[in-house]
Amino acid sequence: MRLFTAINFSQSMRQSLMELQVKLQRQALRGNFSRPENLHLTLVFLGECRAGGLGEIKTALTNCLFEPFALLVDGVSRFSGRKGDTWIADLADCPGLVDLQHRQVKALASIGLELERRRYRPHITLAREVVLESVPWPWLIEPFGQIVESVELMISERKDGRLTYTSIHQVEAGS
Repeated sequence: MRLFTAINFSQSMRQSLMELQVKLQRQALRGNFSRPENLHLTLVFLGECRAGGLGEIKTALTNCLFEPFALLVDGVSRFSGRKGDTWIADLADCPGLVDLQHRQVKALASIGLELERRRYRPHITLAREVVLESVPWPWLIEPFGQIVESVELMISERKDGRLTYTSIHQVEAGS
């Protein structure tokens, strides 16, 4: 099983992210745009995990207590790539998010999982391999966001040829 932890979005947050995608699509010669139901904010990528360790993973995540916090999208940027750019929604500094991510990494490492060691840069992927007619720079947006009250353990799998993310465990804030 390919697993990651994530923040999923309210309908209004998802709608605002989709509006950013539409602006990109209007100028795109090509690109692989995230399906609306797949838009999320990754906290920790666990990679391939054995099903037998799932209970231990769920317990470790449940023990990472957190209080609700505000998540705010305040910009759009890109990572350059050979096949096209990856366009992302940028997030305002959020100590609650960074703290939760660090605590999840620590808890998951303590049960023996080997996790990515690269620095965490929170972002929401809007599209990959995008080639635009012209780059809309600087791209100014009206900030939008939501209150984060839960995080989820997600499984990533292909179903009928489509990448699908499914929640298999949820942890509520304050629990």
